[in-house]
Amino acid sequence: MFAGFAATKWLLPVVARKTLARGICGKDLNKRGTPAGETPIPESAGLAPAAVFLLCIICFELIHYYDINSLVSWVSSFRGQLQLELLPDSWLVDYNAALASIGFMVFLGFADDVLDIPWRVKLVLPLFAALPLLVAYSGGTGHAGSVPEVRDAHLFSVYLSLPLAATTLGLLVFNWYPSAVFVGDTFTYFAGMTIAVAGILGHFSETLLLFLIPQVFNFLYSVPQLFGLVFCPRHRLPVFDPATGLLRPKDAPDWNLVNLTLQLFGPCSENALCVRILVMQGACCALGFGLRWALAGIYK
Repeated sequence: MFAGFAATKWLLPVVARKTLARGICGKDLNKRGTPAGETPIPESAGLAPAAVFLLCIICFELIHYYDINSLVSWVSSFRGQLQLELLPDSWLVDYNAALASIGFMVFLGFADDVLDIPWRVKLVLPLFAALPLLVAYSGGTGHAGSVPEVRDAHLFSVYLSLPLAATTLGLLVFNWYPSAVFVGDTFTYFAGMTIAVAGILGHFSETLLLFLIPQVFNFLYSVPQLFGLVFCPRHRLPVFDPATGLLRPKDAPDWNLVNLTLQLFGPCSENALCVRILVMQGACCALGFGLRWALAGIYK
């Protein structure tokens, strides 16, 4: 996990310099009217954590070929012999399908950053990225409930979640307020697909849905704009007031969770708005854990 964090922290400035040199950059609209709002900021920075993430899960797949006890003994003392562990074909097929889906999503996200794909098309793209997973998925990672199968299901989610957390923290070093890079759709696409794949292959999709209550609400609330029933601008952002340094909703606010938060709780700084939404996300995750615990033994 530390290696993924360190590699992302090292690679991200390299990617940022390259994208900036190629003109793949933008200006922070939430600082418009200030000197910081005129500074070009590299976009598509999510390419760095995505590349490190894919490398990490490939390494995890390699490690999974070996018996864990012999591997720990060999790594700790460099003695003994590594013993291979027989893996079911379904495990390899599902894992490689997940790798293909996530890799496809990274490509689509970067293409979106470069080509500026319309919103309605963006809603369809994940279906194509999910095709390898849908075609190959056999349910072989834990439906029967035996100890090896449950272990494999948990390993699936761990192999995907730990590298995602590590690379995201490496990205957060540069993306926390005031942001030095824009993550772009490259990161949001691949992170979303990774979380979805972890939920599907780990067989906790219902629990995952409880964790993503804010995201589900944001999508449903945004549907009128996303499908053109209400005018949808390119950037559905609040208005920045350079005199006060606060964000406020537009006179006709865009339909998303960010603007709704400002409508309900009043204008605030960008940093405070980010903290508010993170607290909301944390509360929803706690609620999800609580509901999952309460329903244990009743529902699955």
